[in-house]
Amino acid sequence: MNQETRQFHDEWNSAFAEFKHIHKEQQEETKKFGEEMKETRNMLEKIHERMDEVETKMNRPKIQSPEEKSTDSDYTKAFNEWVMTGKDSDLRNLEKKFNFPLMNETIDTQGGYLVPPEFSSFIVDSLVQYSPIRQYATNITMRRKEFRIPVQQRAQNLQTGAPAAGLFKTSWGQDLSTIDQTDTGLLGQKTLVLCDINALPFTTLDLAEDNFYGSTESYVMQNLVKSIAYEEGYGFTLGDGVLEPTGILNPTVTADYSTVTATGAANTIGTTGNLLFDAFYELPDWYARNGTWFMNRQTIRIIREWVDGQGQYLLTSNYGNTLANDAPATILGRPYQEIINMPAPNAAGVYANGSIPILFGDMKSAYYTGDPATGMYMLRDPYTSKGIVKFFTRTRVAGNVILPEALVKIELAS
Repeated sequence: MNQETRQFHDEWNSAFAEFKHIHKEQQEETKKFGEEMKETRNMLEKIHERMDEVETKMNRPKIQSPEEKSTDSDYTKAFNEWVMTGKDSDLRNLEKKFNFPLMNETIDTQGGYLVPPEFSSFIVDSLVQYSPIRQYATNITMRRKEFRIPVQQRAQNLQTGAPAAGLFKTSWGQDLSTIDQTDTGLLGQKTLVLCDINALPFTTLDLAEDNFYGSTESYVMQNLVKSIAYEEGYGFTLGDGVLEPTGILNPTVTADYSTVTATGAANTIGTTGNLLFDAFYELPDWYARNGTWFMNRQTIRIIREWVDGQGQYLLTSNYGNTLANDAPATILGRPYQEIINMPAPNAAGVYANGSIPILFGDMKSAYYTGDPATGMYMLRDPYTSKGIVKFFTRTRVAGNVILPEALVKIELAS
């Protein structure tokens, strides 16, 4: 554990110890007066915010210091030398010496070099922190631009359980009885298509040449993560499916989700927890048990501010218990995930007309993402801007909703 990680853990432990102390006071006040004091409630909210901030810091992608780095491959060492100085003789010598079996260890035909596996893996792993849908979706490696996935038509009416066209026809009988020909169980097809993402991180010539404590490599990787993750996050959420992935909120796919509609003021999600119960039980058990809530951070704020008839927060006791058990916060026993690109309300809690502020369901069954087997390539440009070294970087990613029945959407009150 390095010094920075130890500092985060110490800060977390300090905040958690303070939380337990204040939470105990809250319980005593509730037992004595029927509710906690306003000051105690405010203190708990501040501690929650502090712990959220520490958790965010702890989850940021870590860049190893030189003394922590494992031994790099010859290709990685040569690649880093090229990043810092522009000298590619070692890379070219490696290409002549070895016949690399992996496509991401060759000189790219379009100019520049494909990044080494260690570099590419770091970026893909780190994208989970910024593009969280990756964490929940099914990810596949694609060796061609398109990948076709056979999909069974919906097998049951999800509300009544009655068989639908997706089930194969069956019948009871004896050994020699006639078996009717199966004319149901039809298959459809969904397609994953790789879409280009281009990024342009840059550094100064001085930083590239000095490379003090690996700063150039770290700087480039961090900027690539942020640049690519921003586009990915948008594509996986709102992508139009043309030059971008098909996002989970694309109207062409949300029409196939199950639907629960909020009640209350127009273009809001209301003020009661019944909405969440309705969404939870709208899905079959096998999807709900693996479900996650997806929403913008400001929507989470609104839900956490809901109160019962006695003015008690609906989620306070549940949130406190999950913290005490060192587990993620949950809603109805299932975790929730912030998605920055999902609709956010204004200060009055009102959303844009037609927004879908909350999704719930089994994202691993519903959404597929794809990465190319060839990784990404980079072109070093020290010429077009004086004193600046640019790194033109290209990768590809795919995304599409494969099984919409695994998700339920919450629509706004009308």
